[in-house]
Amino acid sequence: MLRAGALAIVAVLTLGSCAEEAGTGTALPTVASTTRAHLLKSPNSRLRPGTPSPSDETDLPQPPPVPLTAALQSPRPPYATLRTDIRIHFDGALNLLVLRYFNIDPEVKGLLDWLDPETIRFQPDRLAFDTTYTVKVAVVGHSVWSWQFTTKRQVTFSFDDCPWSASEGQRLLAILRDRHVKAMMFPTGLCQQRYPWLVPAMLADGHTVCNHTYSHPHLSLLSDAQIAGEIRGGVHANCNLFRPPYGDWDGPNGRVARIATGLGYQTVTWDVDSLDWAGAPTSDILRRINERGGLILLHMWVRNTFDAMKTVPLDS
Repeated sequence: MLRAGALAIVAVLTLGSCAEEAGTGTALPTVASTTRAHLLKSPNSRLRPGTPSPSDETDLPQPPPVPLTAALQSPRPPYATLRTDIRIHFDGALNLLVLRYFNIDPEVKGLLDWLDPETIRFQPDRLAFDTTYTVKVAVVGHSVWSWQFTTKRQVTFSFDDCPWSASEGQRLLAILRDRHVKAMMFPTGLCQQRYPWLVPAMLADGHTVCNHTYSHPHLSLLSDAQIAGEIRGGVHANCNLFRPPYGDWDGPNGRVARIATGLGYQTVTWDVDSLDWAGAPTSDILRRINERGGLILLHMWVRNTFDAMKTVPLDS
């Protein structure tokens, strides 16, 4: 394996591919000239019979059969996790001598190797949140291939409504405590009345506790006075964020936001609906969290959500 820094690493969103004529774009050092004495390969890779040996200085790198195509196997569109491997598959077996260059921009440190004779793999030390990367690779005598992808946003977990029982609420807090997760909590005013200990326990664990109305109604069906009453009856715990139940509001310039603003609240919804409330299995909840990131909508009363929080990858 070689450190990617030795390969002229350069890195963007929207997955796609394009081919440019070899030699166009930024001139970069060729892999063959900087690593002449080494074949880039992983322990489980096998070189095709007849592959030029780096120990034979009379051998020259030969371009692979024409036509040659390349495809980005990983990551899949449109988002990537921070620790995803970048894998590019060619339609013929290659070796380091015919790999002209591999670039990723913005620059990322990592390891570059052959996963198998047709697949090159880059293992980044760490990608950045919410960042677009461009990956380029070129082969001697062939085009430059280019792909783009975006990493997910930093995850913020938010939990709405109320647990079914005191033990369920304690269990959720214990899971979050064990995993060192600080979340945004949106309990209702009724929930606060039912479990007077819950909001203080949330605050003691370092969670942010915000307003989710008193009784969890569809606000669009209420009068202005009723909307204001629901917000006033919600939880007030030094958080100026208000989440309308069911995401039922009329936008940032509508009645709900205007009334909430008048009461000192900023209306927020979410980036990703986990669909845990609709009975999504644990695997689907995890997939939705991992695909995009951002502010995640979860609920305090869904057991599959509890299981998901036990295993969800946590990126610091």
